[in-house]
Amino acid sequence: DLVHIHSPFPMGRYGIKYAKKRHIPVVATFHTQFKKDFLRYVKFDCLTKPLVKYIVHAFNQCDEVWTMNYANVEILQSYGYKGITRIMPNGTDLVYQPQHDQLVDTINQTHQLEDKKNVLMFCGRIVENKNIFLIADALALLKEKNFDFHMLYVGNGLDLEKLKKYVTQIGIADHVTFTGKIMDRNMLGAYYLRSDLFVFPSTYDTDGLVKYEAAAFHTPSLLMEGSPSAVGTVDNQTAFHSIPDAHAIADKIIEVFSNPQVLEKVSEQAYQHLYKHWDSIVHDVSQAYKQLIGLKDNTDKQ
Repeated sequence: DLVHIHSPFPMGRYGIKYAKKRHIPVVATFHTQFKKDFLRYVKFDCLTKPLVKYIVHAFNQCDEVWTMNYANVEILQSYGYKGITRIMPNGTDLVYQPQHDQLVDTINQTHQLEDKKNVLMFCGRIVENKNIFLIADALALLKEKNFDFHMLYVGNGLDLEKLKKYVTQIGIADHVTFTGKIMDRNMLGAYYLRSDLFVFPSTYDTDGLVKYEAAAFHTPSLLMEGSPSAVGTVDNQTAFHSIPDAHAIADKIIEVFSNPQVLEKVSEQAYQHLYKHWDSIVHDVSQAYKQLIGLKDNTDKQ
């Protein structure tokens, strides 16, 4: 009835061709900052432009392109996309369960966190373009200011060993725990529950599923002002915002923990306004699919 592609490369183009041949709708989801990726790998803007043109050609053949927020619509249009866009937000499969409290005890014992306060957390691929080293620089400033904290880096990635060395080099290793990749979803939820603030300084991600995961456990996020991940959140209401600067991030963290009432309010607001389970998102997707199929059927009849 409908084809939905997630890549503008050969497999996605096959999906477009398949849909056109059968006169059925084709939808694409845009969830990668392709231009930044191209620049990172080919290094030259003159080589990046034809690559961007290549992917936009695929998107322009679709009936609609879906993305998670208006910042991504602007990015897509800056690439040269001329078609219809639809905002379809992300969600999460994580749901708070009573056993998460028991798992928090396991986390405390495993990482000696029983007496730790002001626990910070990052979750995701441990790669440089997510600004993981910027977090470390901010942590070093917190230590200089004698601010009590503990940081959890949850995940794995190409730059994990480089980050471990850097954390030791700048003298904050005793304040940092690397958990590795957590495959158990219940255990992952418990890490969010144990954390007081989720720190996500990425300006690369087009949205960041992790902020929804954190919100599921009433854990607010510290996001970068103006980044796609911060779109749809309000500073000191549904999240906390900072500019991507180590001093600014450190100051914001101190400010957050200096105002426990605001922290509690933002924790609750994040849960109320950001958290969405995939079930509700899938319902919206289903309705959108039916609408597109109906439009296509009516066009064919005319």
